[in-house]
Amino acid sequence: MRYLELVVCYFIVLLLFAKCTNEKTETALNGPNQFKITINDPVENLDPIKVIYESDQLVSSFIYEGLVRSGESFDEVEPAIAESWEFSPDKREITFQLMDNVFFQNDPSFANGIGRKVNAYDVLFSFKRLSEPSSNCVNFSLFQEKIV
Repeated sequence: MRYLELVVCYFIVLLLFAKCTNEKTETALNGPNQFKITINDPVENLDPIKVIYESDQLVSSFIYEGLVRSGESFDEVEPAIAESWEFSPDKREITFQLMDNVFFQNDPSFANGIGRKVNAYDVLFSFKRLSEPSSNCVNFSLFQEKIV
């Protein structure tokens, strides 16, 4: 009887390990237009102003593009959709120059379903939304009354 118990335990352990993978790093391309990534934690929110958790940030980073992004080292800033930026002499204002070739993806919400060019009003809309207390953004106070 003890032998049978050991064999059953062995097969249960074998089945458990056969299904185990390193889920944090498992990625695959599923055809030319798909990218698959497996993450351990659930994705709670994809609204960019409400992203808090690491899993939300990871998925959002594949969806949204910011004005700038981090460089190879933490203290480097590189262009994303902003091709350049200037600080005012008192360093209290930043003026961004947007790239000319940035478009929203095609979506039925646009005329004829064709994505349009991103403009400064789109960026302003996003920052104003971020700075409103009703947005429930945890960092809204950083931008409140600072968007001009």
